[in-house]
Amino acid sequence: MSPIAVAVVFAAGMLAVTSAGQSPPESPGFFQSDDVVALVGGEDMVVLRDEPEFELLVLRQPGLATVRFRNLAFEGDTVFEQFRELNFPAWENQMQSVGATVVVAQFGKMESLAGPDGVADFAAAYEKLIDRLAGGNRRVLLLAARPPKGTAPASVAPYNQAARDLARRRGWAFADTPAHPVDAAALGPLGLTRLGPPAPKLATLVRRKNTLWFHYWRPQNWAFLNGDRTEQQSSRDHRDPTKRWFPEEMLQWLPLVAARESEIRQSLDAERTP
Repeated sequence: MSPIAVAVVFAAGMLAVTSAGQSPPESPGFFQSDDVVALVGGEDMVVLRDEPEFELLVLRQPGLATVRFRNLAFEGDTVFEQFRELNFPAWENQMQSVGATVVVAQFGKMESLAGPDGVADFAAAYEKLIDRLAGGNRRVLLLAARPPKGTAPASVAPYNQAARDLARRRGWAFADTPAHPVDAAALGPLGLTRLGPPAPKLATLVRRKNTLWFHYWRPQNWAFLNGDRTEQQSSRDHRDPTKRWFPEEMLQWLPLVAARESEIRQSLDAERTP
């Protein structure tokens, strides 16, 4: 399990548990039924695509099997800059397009390399970015960052404190990184109910779903899809040059994602069956 996965295992909210075989009620915690969770941040968030612990922790809670996760994280992203290719949709458009109701963000790792003098600028930029992502009505969970490799844990502490203070001031949730996963005192203010280990099939299904989503959201040839090569002949139907075939073809990924999510829900139902 990656460091960020360990951190988010303790961030799912105050989630109730019912006995095996009971119908899952609506969760009273941070996450709610039918939420669409947008994951944003740098590489530590990108790798959650292949490490499904966070998703499964949430999905396996009563009433939350219909929560959907959309990983929008990008390697190299910081609160100051999120480089994208030409014509890549703005954050506001992305959040609306995926139907996000929750934003889970983690920043501060790379920014901490600026030292203590960079904390104020980090906090200001973080708030502006989250305001764009939240859009005024999305719930927000900020995750504590891990220190960059080769640096002391204390190097990122001022940045995590700034994120914690920001969350407190704005009414957002914040999840710290526990030093010991089994230490109940490290669960933080949100609390968490941990279930037994999921079946390997569930983890495989989540990985497959995330891979399909990745290919849809980050296609290998963005230039032909919406970048600077949309006028190329190979970007258009050879029988009707006014028709662009690539955008329509990309939409075929979405039913595949939905099918994997349906399989995940079926597996969750089977897991709950005594």
